[in-house]
Amino acid sequence: MNKFLITTLAFIIIMLCTAAHAQPARAQQEATPPVRVSPANTQTPAAAAGFVTDSVYRNDYFGLRISIPQGWIVQGDDVKQRIREGGKEVIVKKDDQNKQELEAAVERTLNLLTISKFPLGERGQLNALVMAIAEPVPLAATLSDYMKDLKAALQQTTVPVTLIEGEVETINGVRFTTVTALLNPGDRTVRQKYYVTMKKGYALGLITSILSESDTDLVNSIMKSVIVQ
Repeated sequence: MNKFLITTLAFIIIMLCTAAHAQPARAQQEATPPVRVSPANTQTPAAAAGFVTDSVYRNDYFGLRISIPQGWIVQGDDVKQRIREGGKEVIVKKDDQNKQELEAAVERTLNLLTISKFPLGERGQLNALVMAIAEPVPLAATLSDYMKDLKAALQQTTVPVTLIEGEVETINGVRFTTVTALLNPGDRTVRQKYYVTMKKGYALGLITSILSESDTDLVNSIMKSVIVQ
């Protein structure tokens, strides 16, 4: 079993299919006071969570900037915790050692930002989500190693998945290795794309999830706004 991986596949499926109990706030285009966004993990304080202001998420530790479309919802800490706990339930648990390794991976992964087009679980809406995730990796780990383990992890969930091999994509001068997963948790297909780069000893991942192809251009515009310095 791999020792390090971004374990968000199952988390996002759950959040697409269940109602959130948080009180979300829609991002506004006009100037607003900074909104702190904590990483739902207090074990790595150096990787500061960042904040949202003027519809832009900023994380100075990673030099990360992401523009948030008007009306999109920035999810709070309680939702992030539900994502963390709920995701564990749909990861295949072959034995106690594997279970412990996967749960350890969940605990060390920082959910830096989760935004959604609609309130999570809103009936009659095909939602779209974008997440920023960071996971510390061993010093000797390469991005190739990480992606190999990520793909292996995606294939070990209880949700049917088809992987589409990606390629290296450059976003505002930064190279991301990608992989796309087509997930079938029910009667609809979730298209989930992972963008991963290495930054300051972390695998920094951006994950997009869409249920409707009509949201592709909007989600792609969010990705085009990503800056990592």
